Amino acid sequence: MAHKALISIKDMGFIYENYIQGKTRNKVALKNINLDIWEGEILLVMGPSGCGKTTLLRSLKKEAAPYGISSGVIENQIDSKKISIVFSNPETQLVTTSVLSDLALTMENLAYDSYTQKKRMSETVSYFGIEDLLNRHPDTLSGGQKQIVSLCSQLMVHPDILLLDEPIGQLDPISALEFTDVLRRLNEELGITIVMTEHRPDDVISLADRIVYMEDSQIVFQGYTRDVLKNLWESVEIKRRDFLPVVSKCSLLIDKTVPACITPKELKLMVKDYYASAKQVQIISEKSASNEFSDKIVSIRELFFAYDKEKYAIRNLNLDIEKKEFLCIMGSNGSGKSTLLKIISGILKPHIGKVKTLYKKIQYMPQDLNSFFTEDTVHEQMSFIGMDEHLYISLTEELSLKDILNKHPYDLSAGEQQKAVLACMLLRKPDFIILDEPTKSMDPSLKNVISKLLKKSGATVVCATHDLEFAANYASRCVMLFNGEIAYSMNARSFFKDNRYYTTSVNKAFNKINSDYVLYKDIENAFGGKLE
Repeated sequence: MAHKALISIKDMGFIYENYIQGKTRNKVALKNINLDIWEGEILLVMGPSGCGKTTLLRSLKKEAAPYGISSGVIENQIDSKKISIVFSNPETQLVTTSVLSDLALTMENLAYDSYTQKKRMSETVSYFGIEDLLNRHPDTLSGGQKQIVSLCSQLMVHPDILLLDEPIGQLDPISALEFTDVLRRLNEELGITIVMTEHRPDDVISLADRIVYMEDSQIVFQGYTRDVLKNLWESVEIKRRDFLPVVSKCSLLIDKTVPACITPKELKLMVKDYYASAKQVQIISEKSASNEFSDKIVSIRELFFAYDKEKYAIRNLNLDIEKKEFLCIMGSNGSGKSTLLKIISGILKPHIGKVKTLYKKIQYMPQDLNSFFTEDTVHEQMSFIGMDEHLYISLTEELSLKDILNKHPYDLSAGEQQKAVLACMLLRKPDFIILDEPTKSMDPSLKNVISKLLKKSGATVVCATHDLEFAANYASRCVMLFNGEIAYSMNARSFFKDNRYYTTSVNKAFNKINSDYVLYKDIENAFGGKLE
Protein backbone atom coordinates (compact mmCIF):
# COMPACT_ATOMS: atom_id res chain seq x y z
CA MET A 1 0.00 0.00 0.00
CA ALA A 2 1.43 3.37 -1.05
CA HIS A 3 1.99 6.01 1.60
CA LYS A 4 -0.11 9.15 1.37
CA ALA A 5 1.91 12.34 1.81
CA LEU A 6 0.03 14.90 3.90
CA ILE A 7 2.86 17.39 3.43
CA SER A 8 5.44 17.39 0.60
CA ILE A 9 8.47 19.66 0.84
CA LYS A 10 10.44 20.27 -2.35
CA ASP A 11 13.76 22.11 -2.59
CA MET A 12 12.92 24.24 0.43
CA GLY A 13 15.29 26.87 1.74
CA PHE A 14 14.97 29.50 4.44
CA ILE A 15 17.07 32.51 5.45
CA TYR A 16 16.61 34.59 8.59
CA GLU A 17 16.98 38.33 8.02
CA ASN A 18 18.60 39.91 11.05
CA TYR A 19 19.00 43.69 11.26
CA ILE A 20 21.63 44.51 13.84
CA GLN A 21 23.20 47.91 14.42
CA GLY A 22 21.99 49.14 11.03
CA LYS A 23 23.38 46.15 9.13
CA THR A 24 21.69 43.13 7.59
CA ARG A 25 23.15 39.86 8.82
CA ASN A 26 21.41 36.96 7.11
CA LYS A 27 21.60 33.39 8.38
CA VAL A 28 20.83 30.33 6.29
CA ALA A 29 18.56 28.11 8.38
CA LEU A 30 17.42 25.56 5.80
CA LYS A 31 18.68 24.53 2.37
CA ASN A 32 17.72 21.88 -0.17
CA ILE A 33 15.06 20.29 2.02
CA ASN A 34 13.12 17.50 0.30
CA LEU A 35 10.80 15.56 2.56
CA ASP A 36 7.39 13.86 2.56
CA ILE A 37 5.41 13.54 5.78
CA TRP A 38 3.20 10.49 5.58
CA GLU A 39 -0.29 10.11 6.96
CA GLY A 40 -0.36 8.35 10.33
CA GLU A 41 3.39 8.22 10.90
CA ILE A 42 5.56 9.40 13.77
CA LEU A 43 8.57 11.24 12.34
CA LEU A 44 11.55 12.07 14.58
CA VAL A 45 13.83 14.96 13.53
CA MET A 46 17.31 14.83 15.08
CA GLY A 47 20.52 16.81 14.78
CA PRO A 48 22.87 19.29 16.48
CA SER A 49 21.58 22.47 18.14
CA GLY A 50 21.01 25.20 15.56
CA CYS A 51 20.90 22.83 12.56
CA GLY A 52 17.40 23.97 11.53
CA LYS A 53 15.11 21.45 13.23
CA THR A 54 12.80 24.00 14.85
CA THR A 55 12.72 26.18 11.73
CA LEU A 56 11.64 23.15 9.68
CA LEU A 57 8.98 22.23 12.24
CA ARG A 58 7.54 25.75 12.42
CA SER A 59 7.47 26.05 8.63
CA LEU A 60 4.89 23.24 8.48
CA LYS A 61 2.19 25.49 10.01
CA LYS A 62 1.75 28.86 8.32
CA GLU A 63 0.65 30.70 11.47
CA ALA A 64 3.83 29.60 13.26
CA ALA A 65 6.20 29.97 10.30
CA PRO A 66 9.26 32.12 11.04
CA TYR A 67 9.80 35.47 9.34
CA GLY A 68 12.44 35.51 6.64
CA ILE A 69 13.22 34.64 3.03
CA SER A 70 11.82 31.27 1.95
CA SER A 71 12.23 29.33 -1.26
CA GLY A 72 10.96 26.06 -2.67
CA VAL A 73 7.50 24.58 -2.22
CA ILE A 74 5.51 23.14 0.69
CA GLU A 75 2.48 21.25 -0.62
CA ASN A 76 0.06 20.83 2.27
CA GLN A 77 -3.00 18.58 1.97
CA ILE A 78 -4.26 19.57 5.44
CA ASP A 79 -5.96 22.79 6.51
CA SER A 80 -3.59 24.70 8.77
CA LYS A 81 -6.31 24.80 11.45
CA LYS A 82 -5.91 21.03 11.76
CA ILE A 83 -2.20 21.32 12.47
CA SER A 84 -1.25 21.98 16.10
CA ILE A 85 2.20 22.88 17.41
CA VAL A 86 3.69 22.71 20.92
CA PHE A 87 6.85 24.77 21.30
CA SER A 88 9.91 23.73 23.31
CA ASN A 89 9.34 26.62 25.72
CA PRO A 90 5.79 26.20 27.06
CA GLU A 91 5.93 29.73 28.50
CA THR A 92 5.17 31.06 25.00
CA GLN A 93 1.78 29.31 24.97
CA LEU A 94 0.68 30.00 28.55
CA VAL A 95 -0.32 33.65 28.51
CA THR A 96 -3.32 34.04 30.84
CA THR A 97 -3.68 33.95 34.62
CA SER A 98 -5.06 30.41 34.98
CA VAL A 99 -4.57 26.98 33.43
CA LEU A 100 -8.30 26.82 32.66
CA SER A 101 -8.14 30.00 30.58
CA ASP A 102 -5.03 28.84 28.72
CA LEU A 103 -6.67 25.54 27.86
CA ALA A 104 -9.65 27.36 26.38
CA LEU A 105 -7.65 29.99 24.52
CA THR A 106 -6.96 28.01 21.33
CA MET A 107 -10.65 27.11 20.98
CA GLU A 108 -11.70 30.70 21.63
CA ASN A 109 -9.33 31.95 18.93
CA LEU A 110 -10.99 29.56 16.48
CA ALA A 111 -14.47 30.76 17.55
CA TYR A 112 -15.71 27.44 18.99
CA ASP A 113 -19.12 27.70 20.65
CA SER A 114 -19.36 27.33 24.43
CA TYR A 115 -20.88 23.83 24.29
CA THR A 116 -18.03 22.49 22.13
CA GLN A 117 -15.45 24.16 24.35
CA LYS A 118 -16.92 22.64 27.50
CA LYS A 119 -17.27 19.18 25.95
CA ARG A 120 -13.71 19.04 24.63
CA MET A 121 -12.30 20.62 27.76
CA SER A 122 -13.89 18.04 30.08
CA GLU A 123 -12.85 15.11 27.90
CA THR A 124 -9.24 16.20 27.41
CA VAL A 125 -8.64 17.29 31.01
CA SER A 126 -10.05 13.99 32.31
CA TYR A 127 -7.94 12.01 29.82
CA PHE A 128 -4.74 13.66 31.05
CA GLY A 129 -5.77 13.80 34.70
CA ILE A 130 -4.93 17.48 35.26
CA GLU A 131 -8.10 18.56 37.08
CA ASP A 132 -6.05 19.70 40.09
CA LEU A 133 -4.17 22.23 37.91
CA LEU A 134 -7.17 24.05 36.41
CA ASN A 135 -7.35 26.96 38.85
CA ARG A 136 -3.63 27.43 39.29
CA HIS A 137 -1.62 30.27 37.79
CA PRO A 138 0.75 28.97 35.07
CA ASP A 139 3.68 30.58 36.89
CA THR A 140 3.21 28.17 39.80
CA LEU A 141 3.50 25.05 37.62
CA SER A 142 6.65 23.01 37.17
CA GLY A 143 8.25 22.91 33.73
CA GLY A 144 6.82 19.47 33.08
CA GLN A 145 3.32 20.49 34.13
CA LYS A 146 3.50 23.47 31.77
CA GLN A 147 4.45 21.13 28.93
CA ILE A 148 1.45 18.88 29.59
CA VAL A 149 -0.92 21.85 29.74
CA SER A 150 0.46 23.21 26.44
CA LEU A 151 -0.11 19.84 24.77
CA CYS A 152 -3.67 19.61 26.13
CA SER A 153 -4.51 23.09 24.83
CA GLN A 154 -3.48 22.07 21.32
CA LEU A 155 -5.33 18.74 21.42
CA MET A 156 -8.59 20.60 22.11
CA VAL A 157 -8.90 21.37 18.37
CA HIS A 158 -8.63 17.67 17.39
CA PRO A 159 -5.64 18.08 15.06
CA ASP A 160 -4.71 15.75 12.20
CA ILE A 161 -1.01 16.66 12.54
CA LEU A 162 0.75 17.37 15.81
CA LEU A 163 4.10 19.19 15.75
CA LEU A 164 6.20 18.83 18.91
CA ASP A 165 9.44 20.73 19.53
CA GLU A 166 11.44 18.81 22.16
CA PRO A 167 8.29 17.67 23.99
CA ILE A 168 9.94 15.71 26.81
CA GLY A 169 12.88 18.03 27.50
CA GLN A 170 11.37 19.15 30.82
CA LEU A 171 9.73 15.89 31.87
CA ASP A 172 11.04 13.57 34.56
CA PRO A 173 11.72 9.96 33.46
CA ILE A 174 8.40 8.58 34.68
CA SER A 175 6.41 11.48 33.21
CA ALA A 176 8.35 11.04 29.96
CA LEU A 177 7.25 7.39 29.78
CA GLU A 178 3.64 8.40 30.43
CA PHE A 179 3.89 11.20 27.86
CA THR A 180 5.31 8.94 25.15
CA ASP A 181 2.58 6.40 25.91
CA VAL A 182 0.01 9.16 25.33
CA LEU A 183 1.66 10.03 22.01
CA ARG A 184 1.59 6.37 21.00
CA ARG A 185 -2.10 6.16 21.80
CA LEU A 186 -2.88 9.41 19.97
CA ASN A 187 -1.12 7.97 16.94
CA GLU A 188 -2.43 4.39 17.07
CA GLU A 189 -5.98 5.03 18.28
CA LEU A 190 -6.75 8.39 16.66
CA GLY A 191 -4.40 8.25 13.67
CA ILE A 192 -2.78 11.59 14.46
CA THR A 193 0.39 12.18 12.46
CA ILE A 194 3.20 13.34 14.75
CA VAL A 195 6.37 15.20 13.81
CA MET A 196 8.76 15.85 16.70
CA THR A 197 12.26 17.09 17.40
CA GLU A 198 14.12 15.75 20.42
CA HIS A 199 17.58 15.73 22.02
CA ARG A 200 16.70 12.79 24.30
CA PRO A 201 16.26 10.07 21.64
CA ASP A 202 16.37 7.20 24.17
CA ASP A 203 12.93 8.26 25.41
CA VAL A 204 11.20 8.52 22.02
CA ILE A 205 13.08 6.28 19.59
CA SER A 206 10.65 3.37 20.05
CA LEU A 207 7.84 5.63 18.81
CA ALA A 208 9.49 6.72 15.58
CA ASP A 209 8.51 5.13 12.28
CA ARG A 210 11.11 7.22 10.46
CA ILE A 211 14.02 9.51 11.32
CA VAL A 212 15.32 12.67 9.69
CA TYR A 213 18.88 13.57 10.72
CA MET A 214 19.97 17.15 9.98
CA GLU A 215 23.30 19.00 9.99
CA ASP A 216 24.26 22.46 8.78
CA SER A 217 20.71 23.39 7.74
CA GLN A 218 20.14 20.36 5.53
CA ILE A 219 19.00 16.74 5.70
CA VAL A 220 21.88 14.26 5.83
CA PHE A 221 19.92 11.04 6.40
CA GLN A 222 16.23 10.16 6.22
CA GLY A 223 14.50 6.81 6.23
CA TYR A 224 13.12 4.06 8.43
CA THR A 225 14.31 4.25 12.03
CA ARG A 226 16.70 1.30 12.18
CA ASP A 227 18.19 2.16 8.78
CA VAL A 228 19.06 5.72 9.82
CA LEU A 229 20.48 4.53 13.14
CA LYS A 230 22.85 2.26 11.25
CA ASN A 231 23.75 5.10 8.86
CA LEU A 232 24.74 7.25 11.84
CA TRP A 233 26.89 4.47 13.29
CA GLU A 234 28.68 3.78 10.00
CA SER A 235 29.19 7.44 9.08
CA VAL A 236 32.74 8.64 8.52
CA GLU A 237 31.85 11.50 10.89
CA ILE A 238 32.39 9.65 14.18
CA LYS A 239 30.72 12.44 16.19
CA ARG A 240 27.40 11.49 14.63
CA ARG A 241 27.40 8.42 16.87
CA ASP A 242 26.76 10.78 19.80
CA PHE A 243 23.23 11.29 18.47
CA LEU A 244 22.36 7.61 18.66
CA PRO A 245 20.22 6.39 21.55
CA VAL A 246 22.48 4.64 24.06
CA VAL A 247 20.70 1.31 23.54
CA SER A 248 21.24 1.49 19.77
CA LYS A 249 24.86 2.51 20.23
CA CYS A 250 25.51 -0.47 22.52
CA SER A 251 23.92 -2.96 20.14
CA LEU A 252 25.82 -1.65 17.11
CA LEU A 253 29.07 -1.67 19.07
CA ILE A 254 28.53 -5.33 19.94
CA ASP A 255 27.43 -6.38 16.44
CA LYS A 256 26.79 -3.92 13.63
CA THR A 257 25.66 -6.67 11.26
CA VAL A 258 22.27 -6.98 12.98
CA PRO A 259 19.54 -4.29 13.11
CA ALA A 260 20.01 -1.68 15.83
CA CYS A 261 18.15 -2.26 19.08
CA ILE A 262 15.78 0.52 20.09
CA THR A 263 14.62 -0.63 23.55
CA PRO A 264 16.45 -2.01 26.62
CA LYS A 265 14.36 -5.19 26.24
CA GLU A 266 15.73 -5.80 22.73
CA LEU A 267 19.29 -5.18 23.90
CA LYS A 268 18.81 -7.46 26.91
CA LEU A 269 17.70 -10.31 24.66
CA MET A 270 20.44 -9.65 22.12
CA VAL A 271 23.36 -9.45 24.51
CA LYS A 272 22.79 -12.92 25.97
CA ASP A 273 24.38 -14.40 22.86
CA TYR A 274 27.47 -12.20 23.14
CA TYR A 275 28.13 -11.81 26.86
CA ALA A 276 30.46 -14.83 27.03
CA SER A 277 32.84 -12.92 24.70
CA ALA A 278 32.88 -9.81 26.86
CA LYS A 279 35.90 -8.93 28.94
CA GLN A 280 35.26 -9.12 32.67
CA VAL A 281 36.14 -5.54 33.49
CA GLN A 282 36.42 -4.58 37.15
CA ILE A 283 34.56 -1.37 37.81
CA ILE A 284 35.90 0.42 40.84
CA SER A 285 33.24 2.08 42.97
CA GLU A 286 33.54 5.81 43.37
CA LYS A 287 34.37 7.29 46.72
CA SER A 288 31.48 8.69 48.64
CA ALA A 289 31.00 12.42 48.43
CA SER A 290 31.88 12.87 52.11
CA ASN A 291 35.33 11.36 51.49
CA GLU A 292 36.03 12.99 48.15
CA PHE A 293 35.06 16.51 49.20
CA SER A 294 35.84 18.01 52.58
CA ASP A 295 34.64 21.63 52.67
CA LYS A 296 30.94 22.43 52.96
CA ILE A 297 29.95 25.40 50.83
CA VAL A 298 26.19 25.17 51.53
CA SER A 299 24.48 23.76 54.60
CA ILE A 300 20.67 23.51 54.86
CA ARG A 301 18.86 22.46 58.01
CA GLU A 302 15.13 21.78 58.64
CA LEU A 303 14.04 23.83 55.65
CA PHE A 304 10.35 24.53 54.94
CA PHE A 305 8.90 26.58 52.09
CA ALA A 306 5.37 26.99 50.72
CA TYR A 307 3.90 29.02 47.87
CA ASP A 308 0.51 28.88 49.58
CA LYS A 309 -0.87 27.82 52.94
CA GLU A 310 -2.24 24.49 51.71
CA LYS A 311 0.92 22.65 50.70
CA TYR A 312 4.64 22.84 51.42
CA ALA A 313 6.86 22.66 48.33
CA ILE A 314 9.85 21.97 50.62
CA ARG A 315 9.45 20.25 54.00
CA ASN A 316 12.03 19.45 56.66
CA LEU A 317 14.84 19.33 54.10
CA ASN A 318 18.46 18.83 55.16
CA LEU A 319 21.33 19.01 52.67
CA ASP A 320 25.07 19.68 52.63
CA ILE A 321 26.84 20.67 49.41
CA GLU A 322 30.57 20.18 49.29
CA LYS A 323 33.08 22.48 47.59
CA LYS A 324 33.82 21.60 43.94
CA GLU A 325 31.37 18.71 43.73
CA PHE A 326 28.94 18.27 40.82
CA LEU A 327 25.60 17.61 42.48
CA CYS A 328 22.53 16.57 40.47
CA ILE A 329 19.12 16.93 42.08
CA MET A 330 16.65 14.39 40.72
CA GLY A 331 12.93 13.98 41.25
CA SER A 332 9.55 14.11 39.59
CA ASN A 333 7.96 17.20 38.09
CA GLY A 334 6.67 19.42 40.89
CA SER A 335 8.82 17.75 43.57
CA GLY A 336 10.47 21.07 44.50
CA LYS A 337 13.77 20.98 42.58
CA SER A 338 13.50 24.49 41.10
CA THR A 339 12.25 25.85 44.41
CA LEU A 340 15.26 24.40 46.21
CA LEU A 341 17.65 25.93 43.66
CA LYS A 342 16.05 29.35 44.11
CA ILE A 343 16.40 29.10 47.88
CA ILE A 344 20.08 28.11 47.61
CA SER A 345 20.69 31.05 45.26
CA GLY A 346 18.88 33.50 47.54
CA ILE A 347 16.06 34.28 45.11
CA LEU A 348 13.56 32.80 47.57
CA LYS A 349 13.75 33.01 51.36
CA PRO A 350 12.92 29.97 53.53
CA HIS A 351 9.82 30.20 55.69
CA ILE A 352 11.37 27.97 58.36
CA GLY A 353 14.90 26.63 58.73
CA LYS A 354 18.44 27.77 58.08
CA VAL A 355 20.48 28.05 54.89
CA LYS A 356 24.18 28.76 55.39
CA THR A 357 26.17 29.63 52.26
CA LEU A 358 29.91 30.19 51.96
CA TYR A 359 30.21 30.78 48.23
CA LYS A 360 31.67 34.11 47.11
CA LYS A 361 30.35 34.51 43.58
CA ILE A 362 27.28 32.70 42.26
CA GLN A 363 25.77 32.33 38.80
CA TYR A 364 22.26 30.95 38.19
CA MET A 365 20.79 29.53 34.96
CA PRO A 366 16.96 29.60 35.13
CA GLN A 367 14.62 27.32 33.19
CA ASP A 368 13.23 30.34 31.34
CA LEU A 369 16.35 31.51 29.54
CA ASN A 370 14.71 34.65 28.16
CA SER A 371 14.61 36.03 31.70
CA PHE A 372 18.41 35.90 31.83
CA PHE A 373 19.00 38.31 28.94
CA THR A 374 18.97 42.10 29.36
CA GLU A 375 21.00 43.29 26.35
CA ASP A 376 20.32 43.57 22.60
CA THR A 377 23.08 41.21 21.44
CA VAL A 378 24.89 38.18 22.79
CA HIS A 379 28.19 40.09 22.68
CA GLU A 380 26.77 42.91 24.79
CA GLN A 381 25.34 40.39 27.25
CA MET A 382 28.69 38.66 27.62
CA SER A 383 30.84 41.80 27.87
CA PHE A 384 31.57 43.78 31.04
CA ILE A 385 34.29 46.03 32.42
CA GLY A 386 37.28 44.03 33.57
CA MET A 387 36.30 40.98 31.55
CA ASP A 388 38.98 38.36 30.87
CA GLU A 389 39.37 38.78 27.09
CA HIS A 390 41.35 35.55 26.70
CA LEU A 391 38.54 33.62 28.39
CA TYR A 392 36.00 35.43 26.18
CA ILE A 393 37.84 34.26 23.04
CA SER A 394 38.26 30.74 24.41
CA LEU A 395 34.56 30.35 25.30
CA THR A 396 33.49 31.81 21.97
CA GLU A 397 35.54 29.17 20.16
CA GLU A 398 34.71 26.19 22.38
CA LEU A 399 30.97 26.93 22.36
CA SER A 400 30.89 27.96 18.67
CA LEU A 401 29.38 31.38 19.46
CA LYS A 402 31.01 33.41 16.68
CA ASP A 403 27.98 33.36 14.37
CA ILE A 404 25.53 34.46 17.08
CA LEU A 405 27.51 37.19 18.89
CA ASN A 406 25.69 39.98 17.03
CA LYS A 407 22.24 38.42 17.22
CA HIS A 408 19.52 39.36 19.68
CA PRO A 409 19.26 36.63 22.34
CA TYR A 410 15.54 36.17 21.62
CA ASP A 411 16.38 35.26 18.01
CA LEU A 412 18.48 32.28 19.03
CA SER A 413 17.41 28.66 19.13
CA ALA A 414 16.94 27.18 22.60
CA GLY A 415 20.27 25.36 22.35
CA GLU A 416 22.06 28.52 21.24
CA GLN A 417 20.53 30.42 24.14
CA GLN A 418 21.87 27.86 26.58
CA LYS A 419 25.37 28.15 25.14
CA ALA A 420 25.20 31.95 25.39
CA VAL A 421 23.95 31.84 29.00
CA LEU A 422 26.69 29.43 30.02
CA ALA A 423 29.36 31.61 28.40
CA CYS A 424 28.03 34.67 30.28
CA MET A 425 28.14 32.75 33.55
CA LEU A 426 31.63 31.31 33.10
CA LEU A 427 33.05 34.71 32.11
CA ARG A 428 32.16 35.94 35.61
CA LYS A 429 34.40 33.20 37.08
CA PRO A 430 31.96 32.07 39.77
CA ASP A 431 32.84 29.60 42.49
CA PHE A 432 29.22 28.34 42.65
CA ILE A 433 27.02 27.55 39.63
CA ILE A 434 23.33 26.63 39.73
CA LEU A 435 21.73 25.08 36.63
CA ASP A 436 17.98 24.45 36.28
CA GLU A 437 17.36 21.87 33.53
CA PRO A 438 20.52 22.85 31.62
CA THR A 439 20.38 20.08 28.98
CA LYS A 440 16.76 20.35 27.83
CA SER A 441 17.76 21.80 24.43
CA MET A 442 21.34 20.56 24.21
CA ASP A 443 22.50 18.01 21.69
CA PRO A 444 24.78 15.18 22.97
CA SER A 445 27.99 16.74 21.61
CA LEU A 446 27.23 20.03 23.35
CA LYS A 447 26.66 18.21 26.64
CA ASN A 448 30.19 16.83 26.43
CA VAL A 449 31.67 20.29 25.76
CA ILE A 450 29.71 21.96 28.54
CA SER A 451 30.54 19.32 31.14
CA LYS A 452 34.26 19.80 30.40
CA LEU A 453 33.94 23.58 30.71
CA LEU A 454 32.13 23.26 34.04
CA LYS A 455 34.79 20.94 35.37
CA LYS A 456 37.55 23.22 34.09
CA SER A 457 36.00 26.22 35.88
CA GLY A 458 36.67 24.65 39.29
CA ALA A 459 33.27 25.81 40.54
CA THR A 460 30.84 23.85 42.65
CA VAL A 461 27.94 22.86 40.36
CA VAL A 462 24.39 22.16 41.52
CA CYS A 463 22.06 21.01 38.78
CA ALA A 464 18.38 20.05 38.71
CA THR A 465 17.85 17.72 35.78
CA HIS A 466 15.64 15.01 34.29
CA ASP A 467 18.43 13.92 31.95
CA LEU A 468 19.49 10.62 33.49
CA GLU A 469 22.29 9.93 31.01
CA PHE A 470 23.81 13.38 31.64
CA ALA A 471 23.66 12.96 35.40
CA ALA A 472 25.12 9.46 35.26
CA ASN A 473 28.03 10.56 33.09
CA TYR A 474 29.02 13.82 34.78
CA ALA A 475 27.68 14.09 38.35
CA SER A 476 29.79 13.20 41.37
CA ARG A 477 26.67 12.82 43.54
CA CYS A 478 22.92 12.56 43.02
CA VAL A 479 20.09 13.19 45.49
CA MET A 480 16.45 12.20 45.10
CA LEU A 481 13.90 14.83 46.09
CA PHE A 482 10.55 13.35 47.13
CA ASN A 483 7.59 14.97 48.83
CA GLY A 484 9.62 18.12 49.45
CA GLU A 485 12.57 16.44 51.20
CA ILE A 486 15.75 14.54 50.35
CA ALA A 487 14.82 10.86 50.19
CA TYR A 488 18.39 9.62 49.65
CA SER A 489 21.83 10.77 48.52
CA MET A 490 24.50 8.62 46.82
CA ASN A 491 27.50 8.90 44.56
CA ALA A 492 26.33 8.92 40.94
CA ARG A 493 27.30 5.36 39.98
CA SER A 494 25.70 3.82 43.08
CA PHE A 495 22.59 5.97 42.58
CA PHE A 496 21.91 4.61 39.10
CA LYS A 497 23.15 1.10 39.84
CA ASP A 498 20.69 0.69 42.73
CA ASN A 499 17.66 2.32 41.05
CA ARG A 500 15.12 0.46 38.96
CA TYR A 501 13.23 3.32 37.27
CA TYR A 502 15.54 6.34 37.65
CA THR A 503 18.44 4.64 35.93
CA THR A 504 20.28 4.56 32.63
CA SER A 505 19.35 2.61 29.51
CA VAL A 506 22.52 0.51 29.93
CA ASN A 507 21.59 -0.50 33.46
CA LYS A 508 18.04 -1.39 32.41
CA ALA A 509 19.40 -3.69 29.71
CA PHE A 510 22.28 -5.25 31.66
CA ASN A 511 21.14 -5.18 35.29
CA LYS A 512 20.40 -8.93 35.44
CA ILE A 513 23.58 -9.81 33.53
CA ASN A 514 26.02 -7.46 35.25
CA SER A 515 24.62 -4.77 37.51
CA ASP A 516 27.96 -2.89 37.44
CA TYR A 517 27.23 -1.73 33.90
CA VAL A 518 25.75 1.77 34.12
CA LEU A 519 27.32 3.82 31.30
CA TYR A 520 28.03 3.30 27.62
CA LYS A 521 31.75 3.45 28.37
CA ASP A 522 31.28 0.37 30.59
CA ILE A 523 30.02 -1.52 27.52
CA GLU A 524 32.89 -0.14 25.46
CA ASN A 525 35.38 -1.42 28.03
CA ALA A 526 33.73 -4.83 28.22
CA PHE A 527 33.17 -5.48 24.53
CA GLY A 528 35.76 -3.11 23.07
CA GLY A 529 34.06 -3.04 19.70
CA LYS A 530 36.00 -6.17 18.71
CA LEU A 531 32.86 -7.94 17.61
CA GLU A 532 32.28 -5.42 14.84
